[in-house]
Amino acid sequence: MTHQRLYDKARLDILIYAQDGRGVGHVSRSAAIAMALRRLYPQLKVILLTGYRETQMLLGESSVDWIKLPAYETHIIEGKAKGKLGDTNLKNCYLGPAREYLIESIMREFKPRCVLVDHLPGGRRDELNLAHLLTHGTSTKWVLGVRGIPGKDNSFWSNRSSRIYNKSYSALLWYGDRNVLGDAYQSVLEEHFTTKPYATGYVSRCKEIVHWQQSYNTDLEGILSIPWFSAGSMHLLEEFCKYMQENGEGRGKWVIYTKIAELGRNDLMQLKEIEKLPHCTLKQISNHYFNDLHKAGILITYAGYNSLSDILAAKIPAVVITRKLNDQEQDDHVTQLQKNGSSLIYSLPEDGLDGDKLASAIDTQLSKKRNESVTIDLNGAESTASFLASLLEK
Repeated sequence: MTHQRLYDKARLDILIYAQDGRGVGHVSRSAAIAMALRRLYPQLKVILLTGYRETQMLLGESSVDWIKLPAYETHIIEGKAKGKLGDTNLKNCYLGPAREYLIESIMREFKPRCVLVDHLPGGRRDELNLAHLLTHGTSTKWVLGVRGIPGKDNSFWSNRSSRIYNKSYSALLWYGDRNVLGDAYQSVLEEHFTTKPYATGYVSRCKEIVHWQQSYNTDLEGILSIPWFSAGSMHLLEEFCKYMQENGEGRGKWVIYTKIAELGRNDLMQLKEIEKLPHCTLKQISNHYFNDLHKAGILITYAGYNSLSDILAAKIPAVVITRKLNDQEQDDHVTQLQKNGSSLIYSLPEDGLDGDKLASAIDTQLSKKRNESVTIDLNGAESTASFLASLLEK
């Protein structure tokens, strides 16, 4: 049987690849799209492929299946992600080729009709190379999805990135809203990839997960969420603790969500001290976060794409902390949202975070009510699911 005929008998409809490493953004968006596909098009067979350990938590009670790759490990040094040894005991220069062969094997066995990739056309460390070669000349369609503000990522904007796209990809999706972010980002994407991007709207896992999990009653004044720790995260916690100690009398309940299992001994001991405050509870990040988000009066979190999408979907007043990262995506995104009248967001820089400014920001946002008139397009997961389903019909 010829190579083409083998792929014409593809067994899997859609494989969704999400790179992993520093944060949760890529896999969170991909999980939301996978859930939307299973909800809206249950006849389609979908698998999510990533190295992120907590993927099942992101998928909640949905019917999405997923495959776990050995994870990359990174930490932030002077605003730039650096690799470090993980559980495989392989440096990234060896782990990358190992994952590349694993991905090729998965592609060979499942023969997907369509592959959706988040952010980099070649994947993390170009680990999709062999998969692209395997599907060259076959009926498999590759689709690239890009967040609203791609950021100043040299790998993304490289000539190599555009060459890989034009050799292997059929379509480009932009997970943004032009009414909020304008036309500039679509224009530069079109220039770089020589393809007009299809605007889907923001992809919000917060908006999608409500279709898959039961709600429960809770009464919270606020939430502090730290999806992953950077150099200034403990300082943020310390300043928050001071605020609560000085203004704690008569307060409502607060929940602090973070990755408890991944913290070092010293950081965990400091967190336990914060939990001694009578109105604060420490919790491992889980899907309970989304239920609490719809009940709380305020959210304090970092300014990643998915956290901002959560804020907009839940319509909750928030204090967002911008990390000092080389790609400047967080600062640029917050600025664009504030320019377009989003009063839900009050931003502060993590670098040199001032306790008095944090206290003022919390008080300001607590005085606000949920904004029911948010007009930003948050239907990106559903729109992407519909686009992919239509693509398979062609």
